[in-house]
Amino acid sequence: MGLLPSLATLSLNISGNSSDSYTQRENYRELSPIVPRGEDEERAQEPFNTDEEGEEEDEDEDEAEQEDEDEDEAEQEAEQSQQEAEEAEEGEQAQPEAEEAEEGEQAEQAEEAEPAEPAEQAKQKRARIQNTKMLTFPPKSSDWLTKKSADKFRLQPIWRQAHQMDFVFENPLHGKFWNSNAYKLLFRRADNGLQVLTKNSPTSYCHYGKNFQKKTNFFSSLVDLKLKRPCPAHPCVFQKANQTHELVATEQSQETRNSVPFGITETVIATWQEKIARRRSSDPKIEHLLFVDAFAGFGSVANAATEISRTDPRIFVVQNDFCKSRNGLNFDLSKPNEFEIFMLFAVQALVRARNIKRDPTDTGLLPKNIALLLWLSTPCKTYSLQAVYHHRGRGKLTDLAENNDKMNLLIANWVDREMLRGGAGAAGPSGRS
Repeated sequence: MGLLPSLATLSLNISGNSSDSYTQRENYRELSPIVPRGEDEERAQEPFNTDEEGEEEDEDEDEAEQEDEDEDEAEQEAEQSQQEAEEAEEGEQAQPEAEEAEEGEQAEQAEEAEPAEPAEQAKQKRARIQNTKMLTFPPKSSDWLTKKSADKFRLQPIWRQAHQMDFVFENPLHGKFWNSNAYKLLFRRADNGLQVLTKNSPTSYCHYGKNFQKKTNFFSSLVDLKLKRPCPAHPCVFQKANQTHELVATEQSQETRNSVPFGITETVIATWQEKIARRRSSDPKIEHLLFVDAFAGFGSVANAATEISRTDPRIFVVQNDFCKSRNGLNFDLSKPNEFEIFMLFAVQALVRARNIKRDPTDTGLLPKNIALLLWLSTPCKTYSLQAVYHHRGRGKLTDLAENNDKMNLLIANWVDREMLRGGAGAAGPSGRS
């Protein structure tokens, strides 16, 4: 710690609620084991394609709707067949016994046989439909498990479900960040590809109150995160009403277009809170939620988190930015070891503000009663479509683009080491001993 200046000598402008009291969530649910974690991990080589993901989700929804319609149709056929059989039987009983008894018996057999066939077919149809609905959660067997079903049911290793630390990377949906080595490092599965570690959640700001579109992707370890799908494929209220948006994102001020809508931050934090609430009773109880905004910019995300902390006093907010004129810390995260130092300061700020006592067994970055959500709105200047030709055209990178790539890879390596490695994260980040 010789590199670290004394905390007492630094003037830190940190937003957050320093109250020791917090609202305890009730009815913590036990997590059922899903699939035993394997030793191998498969890194995703394919580029990020939101159109394919959207088509797969739509296909899954269409298949589910078609299955429900088929099942209803089969039940109706069976009921109709049974009703016809009963009516036929009543009609036969009303016939005079003296009229051609032998022919009556043959007719009765024929009439009973005819409705029996559709009923049997309906029974087989229901069986086929039932077989297609075996993908229940949690699954009873891993025999049927595929990558597609793992993504659909967002299956995670048990150690990730109980981990104290999570992250969110945010950047323009069609920008070049999703081709970077930092993204490729973190977007992968576990257990031979049958369990997910991270997830893309693309959306557009017009779904959350902005009157311009701005498609953005939120890439996170919170695999249960659900944001509204991007417009216009999934129209927002403006698109439905006017067939267009009132404003264009690129024509707005830098602060307006780069401010994340409150509703998105609220949804992400709610997903984080729900994950904490689902921890097993055998896991250490989380008493403090540390929200770290590493690239605060104009402060929209940190301000939203601070607002939410008024209803959940467990939340403590720390923000950082390059610009010294803005609120928060001013660490230059592109420098070697600077990100590690910043994270130490962020954790220490919470520990000191709330007088948290470390357990002697705490060997990682966080005490066992703290959960961390790291928000990374990494600068998009060299990744956005508007500037990508200048910074990354013809296979050549400008100094700024090269610097951004190195910085994001440094951060991604830290996230990978602290959050996505091994099964010891439930007891302490990175499983250090």
